[in-house]
Amino acid sequence: RILSRVMSPKNPPFECGQSPASPVIKRLRRMLTISTEDLMEDFGEFSEFVKELNDYSWRLSKEEKRFLDSVLRLERELQDSASFVIAVENVKDCHSEVTEAVDSQIEITKETMGVQEEILGICFN
Repeated sequence: RILSRVMSPKNPPFECGQSPASPVIKRLRRMLTISTEDLMEDFGEFSEFVKELNDYSWRLSKEEKRFLDSVLRLERELQDSASFVIAVENVKDCHSEVTEAVDSQIEITKETMGVQEEILGICFN
């Protein structure tokens, strides 16, 4: 949601020009083009760039400050969501393991039933 606001047509990309923060802004904007999942994986690097941009806050133009506010809010939301996403991924992994174990048990049961059918067939023939 915030990611789309940061890069939306209503907020066209501003030109960084000669601002001392230009390299950091360019790196952050490049990071904002990747998927949210990839951004969460690169959260440490993203946070470093946000912190670096925040260090320039007193020298930023109005547009740059608005961009900083947006990436700070995105950083907070990613941080707040991280524990939830990790929990969901853990549940998903657990579900996959249980499903795999159940499927394996079903196959073993089918094989056992096949063997039992053969034994019964031999006994009654």
